[in-house]
Amino acid sequence: MPGAESLTAFTIDLPDQDAAMALAGEAESTLHRLEALTGASLVLRGLSLQLRGRPTQLERAAGLVELLRPLWQEGQGITQVDVQTALSALDTGRGEEHQQLGKQVLARSQSGKLLRPRTLKQKTYVEAIERHDLTFALGPAGTGKTFLAAVQAVRALQERKVERLILTRPAVEAG
Repeated sequence: MPGAESLTAFTIDLPDQDAAMALAGEAESTLHRLEALTGASLVLRGLSLQLRGRPTQLERAAGLVELLRPLWQEGQGITQVDVQTALSALDTGRGEEHQQLGKQVLARSQSGKLLRPRTLKQKTYVEAIERHDLTFALGPAGTGKTFLAAVQAVRALQERKVERLILTRPAVEAG
């Protein structure tokens, strides 16, 4: 077929079994999701991730895997939101900005997991909290508004930027 791109292959070496399991997801759900989004074939063989497809498919798949690297490299599970955020960053040319998410560690949980913004909007929110005395956030439930604000508040207390935290709640139920 004239003009058709030939299939090629590419391999990404993973550091350890935890990284491989985190990248694959439960029942390889993350790999299947990446395949569906890119059209490339992703097969995990031991600590090697083999990507196969047309050059444009490989470029997109490898780009997504690299943008997700800060998560899987530390053995953290990859959520559907993580994949969609990485895909959006890749499609809008904000891949480099997305990679900075992995470097911005806010705190460490009791179980040792690193807490950091997981989306570009969360990153913007955290930066606004750091720059301003008062920050308003609007958005759907479950997007991390309260969690990130609490993490930042505890961090400010530990760094002695504030003397105390005052927690309040609405006088009237919201729902």
